[in-house]
Amino acid sequence: MIKLNRDDNPPRVIFKIGVVKNIEKWVVSTETTIGDYESDSRPFENGKYKFNKAFGVDEFRERLIILQDGKCGYCEKKIDKGDIEHYRPKAAVITEEVNGNYIQPGYYWLAYSWWNMLLACSDCNSQEFKGNKFPLVGGEINRCKDHNENINLESPVLIDPINEVAEKLIEYNNETAIPIKRNVRAQRTIDILGLNTRTSLVEDRREKLASYRMNKIVANLPRGIITSAERAEANNFLTNATSRRSKFSNMINSNIKAARI
Repeated sequence: MIKLNRDDNPPRVIFKIGVVKNIEKWVVSTETTIGDYESDSRPFENGKYKFNKAFGVDEFRERLIILQDGKCGYCEKKIDKGDIEHYRPKAAVITEEVNGNYIQPGYYWLAYSWWNMLLACSDCNSQEFKGNKFPLVGGEINRCKDHNENINLESPVLIDPINEVAEKLIEYNNETAIPIKRNVRAQRTIDILGLNTRTSLVEDRREKLASYRMNKIVANLPRGIITSAERAEANNFLTNATSRRSKFSNMINSNIKAARI
């Protein structure tokens, strides 16, 4: 996990006709959803409310894939398309305090918020891992119940890669994610996302680490053993691996910092 790049404003997708002409679709969708809740909260409370998908979802997705360098916003593996994931779940929240059942409504007023969206892989976005989980420090007593309450008074357990520098909270010992300074939120985030329990993910990180080590050996071989082109290719791999654009860049940079590679 790394801190994600984010534009100050979402892609501008506007209505072109009618009374809402030139108004951004996500703004209208948000106002409509809040109005629907105020008129009748029951569909939100029973999970039957239908959220609008015509707020500019394609444009939002295209921009997010660029800003996130084609990586999952949580586990950093490469994704082709990804799921639009809501950091604060829009429809319902799963909490351990009620035996893993849904709490409804969720953060419906943030369903179209640019600052509540990221692209995630299908694993991270599944109910087995992040999904609708959103625990709070101090428990449910501190959760906002509707749009009239202030989310800034909440203390989320899960690290927010949009607004927090995740690299200062989670590092890696070889391919294993570990909390920096035994940070409790970092450990819970690792556990919720399954960063160390998803076999294919851990193996993918292990292979990336092995490739880095191999290319470092090649880059340092004496002249006459390899060609200039081979050395340049190895050095290019090493440079790219540390870039935020590369998958698992936090892992690579953590291990470089700790002199493990």
